[in-house]
Formats: sequence, structure tokens, C-alpha cells
Amino acid sequence: MNLNFKDIAKTIANMMGGSKDAPKNLEDLTKGFKEILKTASAAAQEELDKVKDEEKAEAKTEAKAETISINGHNYTVRKDEDAVLVSFTNIPSDAEELKQVYRNLLGKSEYTVPALIPMAMEIYARDRQEGEKCFAAFCSSLAVSEILRILKEKFGRPNDSYCQRYLPAALLQGASNMNAYTPNTPYTVRIEHAANEDTESAMYNGKHFFLVIIADGWDTRQRGVQVLKTYDNDLYVVNGCPATYTMCKPIRGEWPGLV
Repeated sequence: MNLNFKDIAKTIANMMGGSKDAPKNLEDLTKGFKEILKTASAAAQEELDKVKDEEKAEAKTEAKAETISINGHNYTVRKDEDAVLVSFTNIPSDAEELKQVYRNLLGKSEYTVPALIPMAMEIYARDRQEGEKCFAAFCSSLAVSEILRILKEKFGRPNDSYCQRYLPAALLQGASNMNAYTPNTPYTVRIEHAANEDTESAMYNGKHFFLVIIADGWDTRQRGVQVLKTYDNDLYVVNGCPATYTMCKPIRGEWPGLV
């Protein structure tokens, strides 16, 4: 649509009585109309650009998200610039469900396999035999031996202050000793790359990756996890994670548990 600012301004000036100041009024009005339209156009473009940016960001997030559903439980992997977020609606029902999550989703990347640690911990605390199967599914034999040695003590002495039944929740986003280790829902594990450089391993015929789970259960929020990918295996395994089962901050209040 073409607007003749001069004609519009002239009409308004005439309505003002055609005074001797009309030429000046005409000039000022014309200039004013142009400024108003310019400002309005800039504001409209800014809003349009904002909407487009939001749509792009949303599409980018959706494109990076991958979800699987098993037994009515949803497991989702999302990526941002600094981390990978693994979210899940429930703790896996048993070792078989966790193995399916491992094979079909979380075992495909060094960034996602650490999220299985709190899941397996919670399953172990509920049923020791099922938990042992879980750790054996996604950890190296060396890691399994050390993890089970510690967790046996952690979950086996309920009347001892060393026992921390809430330890799995301490690795989840939103949980801290101040809120009785009540995590956000869906449960989410935030995983970032550590400062260490990834290294080749002739001994294992593969490559070591160094990740951290970001959690508020400890003074040092970065809980290291070493991941191994051998060249003859399509899946990644946890090769060490002692920082995830060291004593966390003592709980304040009563732990509500995980579902």
C-alpha cells in the first residue's frame, strides 16, 4: 500500500483552518507521519524476527531430541550447547528394561551412557540381583566389581550413618540435601565433557572419554565418569565412576523416594 504523506498532511492542515502557519504545519506533519511509520515498521520487524528466532530455537531443540518408550516409561535425550540432558519418567522396572534403554538409546554415545548409573543404583537398592545385572550390562568388569563393593555397604546397613539410600537421587537435577533429595520431574541427568582430553587406549583397543555428571549432592558438582568405547563394540560402556558413589551431603528431612 502506497501512502502519500504530503496529501494526508495537507488535508489535516486544511482542517486546522488554513492559517499562515499551514506550510510549516504541513512540513512538520509530513515529517511526523514518516517518523511514526518508520518506528512502527521497525517495531513490527523486531517482533517478527523475535518470533522467527523462537521458532528456529524450538525446531532446533525438537530436532535434537530423541525419545523411546518402554513399558509406558519415556526416556529422552536432548542436547544443548554445553551439555546432554537425559530425562526419564520412571526408574526402569527391572534389568531387562534398563538393557533395552541401553541398547536402543543411551549406549549409543559417551554423553548418554552415564545416565544409566543412577537408574542402576536405584534398581540395585531395591533388588540386589537385578541391580547386578544392570551394572554388568553397561559397565566394564573392572568397574562393576568396584561399584558393587561400595554399594553393598552403602545400601546394606540401614542403621549406619554411612548408608545413603538416597544416593541415586543425588545425581539428578534439582535434588539437593536441602530439599531431601527431591529431584525435578521428569528425572534428568545433566552430562558434560570434562576438562580431560579423550585418549586412545591400546590396552583396551579403543578410546577413553571423560565426562561429568552435574549434581548438587556434593560440594564439587562435577562427578567424573570415565567411558570406554572399544573398536569391536558399537556401544559405549562405563569404565569407572567412583565420584558418583562417594558420600554425598547428609540429607535434611525425609527422602520421598523415586518412582
